[in-house]
Amino acid sequence: MTHSHNKGFTLIELLIAITIFSLIMAGIYPIFTQITTFNQENYIRTALMDNLRAGMDRITRELREATSVDLEDNGELTYIIFSHPSSDPEAVGGTESVKYELSTSSYPISYFPGGKEISRYVFNNTTNSWEGGNPITEPTIYSLKFLRVGQIIKIEIISKVQLRQKQEAQDYIYIANVAVRNPLLSTQEPEE
Repeated sequence: MTHSHNKGFTLIELLIAITIFSLIMAGIYPIFTQITTFNQENYIRTALMDNLRAGMDRITRELREATSVDLEDNGELTYIIFSHPSSDPEAVGGTESVKYELSTSSYPISYFPGGKEISRYVFNNTTNSWEGGNPITEPTIYSLKFLRVGQIIKIEIISKVQLRQKQEAQDYIYIANVAVRNPLLSTQEPEE
């Protein structure tokens, strides 16, 4: 009688291979989840910085051309009102009054606790009221401050981000000093 030698795996060899594979996967899984978490946090930080930069850029571009600012020298406010040259031919005196302030968002983001957005308003001289309220940032802003020292306006935008549950929110601070090109006059806020 001849014995044929089957080429295959025995049950024990298969169990050993599965055990080794399971141990390798158990070692790789925490590394994979750590890399995934790091990438997600990095994406959130990058999106936040892009958002802060876009908001700051919009404010500084208009503020740099201001002709008057409703902020006393050495004064600090959480909003700013200023006038700057307007391209609108119907603008009174060729200027436009603009206000930037924090406003509550209608679509909050979970990892930005208490996040608000910076909104831009334009004063309408015909209706004697502020109009617009268009957000220039996503709802990631925690605090907004303006400080005037002579011709320099310091802008400080603070965002708080909670990247992981059960972890304290981290502060991200974005600061810019804007040198206003035109001589500034203090103005009073237009009446609503």
